[in-house]
Amino acid sequence: MSNSGNETSAGESRDGEKRDGEIIVKGNREESKYMLDIIVSDPQKRSPDNGSSSYVTYQVSTKTNRPSYIRNHQSSGGDEEEGGAEEVLVVVHRRFSDFELLYHVLLNDYPTCIIPPLPNKKIFQYIAGDRFSNSFTQKRCHSLQNFLRRISKHPMLSQSNMLEFFLISSDWEVYKKKLNGTFSNVIHNNNKEEMTEVIMNAFKSVHSQNEMFVEIKKNTEKFESNISKIDKTFSKIVKKNELIIDDYFKVHSNFKDLQEVMTGEEPEGNSLPEKIKTFNSGVIKLSYSLNDLNKFYSFEFLTDMRNLEQYINSLKSLIKLKDQKQIDYEELSEYLSKSLHERDTLLRTYSHGSGGGDMAGAIGGHTNGSGGGGGAAAAISTTTDDEDAHASHRGSTTKTRSKYLLSTTNNFITNKLEEIAGFNQEQIKRDKLKSLETKIESLTAEVRTSKIVTEEFEAECLEEIKLFEKIKNNELRQSLNNLVDHNLQFYEDMHKTWSTINSSLQSHS
Repeated sequence: MSNSGNETSAGESRDGEKRDGEIIVKGNREESKYMLDIIVSDPQKRSPDNGSSSYVTYQVSTKTNRPSYIRNHQSSGGDEEEGGAEEVLVVVHRRFSDFELLYHVLLNDYPTCIIPPLPNKKIFQYIAGDRFSNSFTQKRCHSLQNFLRRISKHPMLSQSNMLEFFLISSDWEVYKKKLNGTFSNVIHNNNKEEMTEVIMNAFKSVHSQNEMFVEIKKNTEKFESNISKIDKTFSKIVKKNELIIDDYFKVHSNFKDLQEVMTGEEPEGNSLPEKIKTFNSGVIKLSYSLNDLNKFYSFEFLTDMRNLEQYINSLKSLIKLKDQKQIDYEELSEYLSKSLHERDTLLRTYSHGSGGGDMAGAIGGHTNGSGGGGGAAAAISTTTDDEDAHASHRGSTTKTRSKYLLSTTNNFITNKLEEIAGFNQEQIKRDKLKSLETKIESLTAEVRTSKIVTEEFEAECLEEIKLFEKIKNNELRQSLNNLVDHNLQFYEDMHKTWSTINSSLQSHS
């Protein structure tokens, strides 16, 4: 991890994943025994005195019994109860850019975790000036609530010192200015490296995919498709309900006008105007209740579904990063196989074209540290076994033979041209062999390290996906329960309202 990354964590020493060179150390994903409840609410428009552009702040309320939160809150001037508080409630105000900074720091500090996504910046609302509208700020507030709740439910992310500082610090603005200066370069460099890696591996795919990840990708795509269908269906429902609500208000207005006309023209004691008034009260209640239900669909349920789609994209990004590391490992392995094949081919040309045991012995002495034809025979025997093993790794024997024949032909032509030019063939071959041995030694070490990194990263991904599934299932269950509760409440209220109206109308008959 970079120095800037450490600075962003304010000297953080966490139990999460760490890196020792390129090797990932498995992090602690055990559930915390402490409570961390976070609520984001009350979006407010702020206009700075210095004339800069307006912005929206969100109230972030944190209730927790974590000792470090209580200790740091009290040391910063918070309420200190006699005998020590068992839990604290801390309220701060943060703007969207503060949430963005928290997101990027977590993304940098926890590369093997699925970092919950922030709501998208809706450019159209910024251009049109709607970013201060009640609809926009309420939906964003709900999305930010989902963002922090997912972090609080994650055993590793919830332990972040950066999160603690974000939630309770009264010196956030000072820290933020310092952090922005050092962390902006880290974000830029990380984005540049990720873009380079994506472009390099854009047209490559994993050759040997773990069956578990094949199943995970399949299930993820299916789940994403279902969520997308729910999104589209309820978006249509919201639009249709808006039209129905508008029609109900028009009906209410027309009945109100009719009631006034009937009251002025009908003889005193006529019950018809009262019946119209009673019926019209039910229409207006239906309008308001349906409007409240539709707001729940739009502001909460649909926002939850869209946030869930973004959360799925974060999972897919982590899997893609895992695939890129595996592609790197496979590319290195293929490069090593080609180098081994080239060395083996070079040794074969020595044994067939060097003119006897003296050349074979010289080459054998170079490669195995012993002189004579026996050393060459041992070298050729060893490398032949290596070739067979690596040919099996690369694919079919036919493909390996074709590569060997092509390489042998090329070497034969090259050797003849060098003989005509008067080059020292023996010295050239020794230099080539020495260079190949050095390359193979380096590649072998790189392949070994890359394999360790790939396997560790894959193991971390599988653990992270288990956490993702748990958080996702709990969220979906809660969203669907809320959907059921709001619909039940709507129909129960309507049944009660219209039962009362029906009784009233019958009494006036």
